[in-house]
Amino acid sequence: MKNALLLLCLFLWGCGSPVNPSASTSANNKWSDARLTPVLEAQDHRDTQRLLALLTDTSAVVREAAAMAFASVQDSAANQALLVALRDEQPSVRQAAARALSFTADTTVAKMLAERALKETAAEVANSIYASSFRALVRAKPAQDPQLLFAAFTKSTGYQRACIADVLRRLPKELIAPHEARYVELLQREREPYVKVLLIAGLRNFSDQRAAKAAAELVRDPDPMIRVAALRAHAAIAGKGAMDELFQAVHDSAAAVRSTAVDLLKTMDDLDGEACWKAGQEATDTMVKIPMYGFAAKSGNESTRDQAKAALEGLWKKEHNPYRRAALIESNAGFVPVDTLLLWMGQPLPAVERQAAFAAAVKRAIPSSGPLRESVLRAAFRTNDPGLIAAAADELSKADGQTVALVLDSMVEQQIRADLHPNRDLETLQLLDQVVAKRNGAVAPVHRAPIYNHPIDLARLANLKEGQRYRISTEKGEVVVAIEPNAAPGTCAAFDSLVSSGYYNGKSFHRIVPNFVAQGGCPRGDGYGAMAWTLRTEIGQAGFVAGAVGIASAGRDTESCQFFITLAPAPHLDGRYTRFAHVVSGMDVAQRLVVGDRMNLVERIP
Repeated sequence: MKNALLLLCLFLWGCGSPVNPSASTSANNKWSDARLTPVLEAQDHRDTQRLLALLTDTSAVVREAAAMAFASVQDSAANQALLVALRDEQPSVRQAAARALSFTADTTVAKMLAERALKETAAEVANSIYASSFRALVRAKPAQDPQLLFAAFTKSTGYQRACIADVLRRLPKELIAPHEARYVELLQREREPYVKVLLIAGLRNFSDQRAAKAAAELVRDPDPMIRVAALRAHAAIAGKGAMDELFQAVHDSAAAVRSTAVDLLKTMDDLDGEACWKAGQEATDTMVKIPMYGFAAKSGNESTRDQAKAALEGLWKKEHNPYRRAALIESNAGFVPVDTLLLWMGQPLPAVERQAAFAAAVKRAIPSSGPLRESVLRAAFRTNDPGLIAAAADELSKADGQTVALVLDSMVEQQIRADLHPNRDLETLQLLDQVVAKRNGAVAPVHRAPIYNHPIDLARLANLKEGQRYRISTEKGEVVVAIEPNAAPGTCAAFDSLVSSGYYNGKSFHRIVPNFVAQGGCPRGDGYGAMAWTLRTEIGQAGFVAGAVGIASAGRDTESCQFFITLAPAPHLDGRYTRFAHVVSGMDVAQRLVVGDRMNLVERIP
């Protein structure tokens, strides 16, 4: 496969835009063209045979849409027909076929894509085919040559540069470690922040002083994104040697840096309790103060422990935000009796607090005897709370089959299943299936999409303009996004319906991963909620650049109401998640979001 990758390195990659043969300026979106209705229906129903017939239609518009539909359907049975479509007279059809192939191609097809790109006469399409070939190679996972990737990186631009940086940072340590000098050199020369954060993440693969020095220096970079990535790399390389920088970072001006420092401190043992107490007192951010007091209550001397416990109790009495209360439960876990935590799990508290109680109870039980851990898991299963059941199943999956059988026998399993909704609680059912397979000594089940259950609202879709804007008003400011119904018709129609009904108003961002995503819209608030219906995964030409807006899922064709904003490029999401919108303003607001921030109002902009 080295030859295939070498072919990719011979070409200067750009980011290019999709070629559109007949975009209408009067229609709201491309699906207003009645000729495309059969394509949309076939895509939504995963009808490969119908799409194959449409791939040979006399209309180039239909052929392009049919080819692009296979990016969503991802059926390798269409590969041969898509290879033929690479020679279509219409450039946009060739481009769409290449995109679709990139998600199902093996190494042989990936090489054929690269060879085809050399013969492509339209530069923009050639760029796209090369990018598709590279993506196909990455997905096929042949042995990658770092030197060839370095060459490809230096020749690339735009999003493709981020894609290669993402591959480089994910290479197995044994492959990339001998090339530390070259890697660090590329990092130091890089000027694009979004690409740089990806390269910094790869520093953890090295142990030489070059990488250690680079990470330590970047911890003081003016850009918060760079500081976040550098802190992670520095902690991975230096271990406890990064402690001073982490303690300084908990007072950083950027919330993303503060939360990253706290998360890294959580992974370290033998913290200085007195230093944690001092840092907690000095912190102005409650979500820093709470964990620092928790560290002090665990690691300080007797006087410090007593003061920290008293401080946590004081915060508990006056705090009403469920996400901060969840943080208090986590930080005070060692001092709350397990029986109390089990009681909280069954009370009508916000879901995020019940989840924190469960996590704290598990943490308390792990160092103890097996029966205590098993009793915690049984208690979670008895709550009939789909989120707690999912969390318990996930925890139980780490145990052996005998333990699973003790905690989750067939009778308990059937009682749980009787109360779970096939779509709304799909993630819980999937986790349950995994752990039951372990109990029965069976092979873990392969993900299966739910039965088609949510037809696209065609009337609503017809009224949606490509680029229609929506305002997300948060406690930190406004984020404005523009939807992409040409690429994700069903998702955009569903999103518009939820916005129009006021569904998102008052929902929170429950998951923030600096330099990755800000995710919200869960009806429960803990990430385990969904609607009673599921959407089909829809894949367009655009990738998950920084500011892309996607729909969360529990696997292909399981999308619902939760959405996320990518805070940095995330090429590994391409082809796996639906991108249905992009941020047009307020990216700085998105970068400042923290767990628990509310969407006060989400509305369509006239």
